[in-house]
Amino acid sequence: AEPTNSCGVKCPTGTKPTSCPAANTYCAGSEPDNGCGGKCPTGTKNDCPNPNTYCPGAEPTNSCGVKCSTGTKDCTPEAPKNLRVITHTPSSMTWQWDAANGATSYAVIIYDNNWRLIDSRNIGGNLTWTANGLTANTRYIIYVRATNNYGFKESFIWSATSIEDPISLNCTNITKNQITVAENGSFTNLNVPNSGLRFRETNTNTIRDYGSSRTWTLGGLNENTLYRFVVRARNQDALNDGTPDYTAEDWQIDCHTLSTPQVVPIRYVPGDYCLAATALRGIFTWTFSDPIPSETQSAYFIEVATDPGFNNIVRTKNGNAVVGNGGQGSGTLDESLPFYNQTYYWRVTVWDNTGIASNPSARSSFTTPRHRYPEPLFNLAPSAPAKNEVTQFCSTDQAPCAVNIAKCYNDSNNLISCSGKNISWTFEEQNPVTRVWELANVTYLNDTNANSENPTLKFATISLKRITLRIADEVGTCSKEQSIKVIPVPKWREVSP
Repeated sequence: AEPTNSCGVKCPTGTKPTSCPAANTYCAGSEPDNGCGGKCPTGTKNDCPNPNTYCPGAEPTNSCGVKCSTGTKDCTPEAPKNLRVITHTPSSMTWQWDAANGATSYAVIIYDNNWRLIDSRNIGGNLTWTANGLTANTRYIIYVRATNNYGFKESFIWSATSIEDPISLNCTNITKNQITVAENGSFTNLNVPNSGLRFRETNTNTIRDYGSSRTWTLGGLNENTLYRFVVRARNQDALNDGTPDYTAEDWQIDCHTLSTPQVVPIRYVPGDYCLAATALRGIFTWTFSDPIPSETQSAYFIEVATDPGFNNIVRTKNGNAVVGNGGQGSGTLDESLPFYNQTYYWRVTVWDNTGIASNPSARSSFTTPRHRYPEPLFNLAPSAPAKNEVTQFCSTDQAPCAVNIAKCYNDSNNLISCSGKNISWTFEEQNPVTRVWELANVTYLNDTNANSENPTLKFATISLKRITLRIADEVGTCSKEQSIKVIPVPKWREVSP
């Protein structure tokens, strides 16, 4: 459309700019006119989204109706997170994991330690799985796959079944403040690296790993307290990779610390003051108790002193004697106490059947008599009287007797006469039919009677007689029995020389 100039000559071909829009703003087949009667170039319009924002097979079309290029977005699910073992047994394990974003189902695959396939299955949307029929103390590898239509991602964990052998625990070396827990060597499958036991004491929540050791000693405990120890056995899963490497708390034992026994004095029971051998050898009694009902007394130690501070201990006694919990114990000195007219202080220490000693008991006291008790000794003449024969009994040196037979004592424990003391006699004979002792038929002579120091009398019957002499002084009364046989009067007749 070149025009001609004023000279009538055609102008050169024009260079008028076209009026086409930007090439990427229209679609192919819809090219606009360029203003010179021609078409604009084919359009290259592309309003597709970023190809990484959609999944393969789900490509959108642009506004020109053309399919966008294939996307590169990863549309597979996340891998399962926090895969862990929640239970161990000798023949099974249970695993658990957290839900994975984008997963529509899960699959599990398990291998043994030699990578032999044990099981493989789709478990739907479950987040736990239990494998049964496994071998005890064996390491397994488990893969858990999260799947959807675009593929899968997986996580894995090494884990092991627990020890098959039953554990045997016992408490040893128990004291008031210490317990040793021992595993009795029943494990047969612990000979692997890092094998061992983990102990946990529930009262103090103390936890210790003991490697291959089979014992644990825990000190600083409270006496008379029940402690529970829980033991876990380390198995094949000791990988130091953060995965569980101990069995569940399948074994536990309760152990009780020992306690201090208690002892309370009851009384001192005096010996027979009328017998010199036992007069100052009484019986000490006390009550044994222990906070643990099964504990019993096994031994005791008595201390006797002449002062309340036990600085002057004059007698002691060690003894072994079993007394039940809450029962009464007793002990007697091997030697007599050294003094009359003396206040003594005593205390006792006891041991229970575990060897724990009590503290010494509170002190108790008693006082011995002013002096020895009287000894009511006597004799008679004749020593075997006949019926109706005059018989003289003697206890003191008062006439008609000449010497002191009975013994009495003063406050210095020197021997004195019993004359003037409270003296009484009892004469009995045995009924020949009933065999019961009854008062004997006697006749007192020379103004004597049953309260005379030296009575004179005759027996009216022939039988066994029992004579009892009682003497009482300012400290006590003692008696002594003696049996005699009254014989018939001898028969005689006159004969020629």
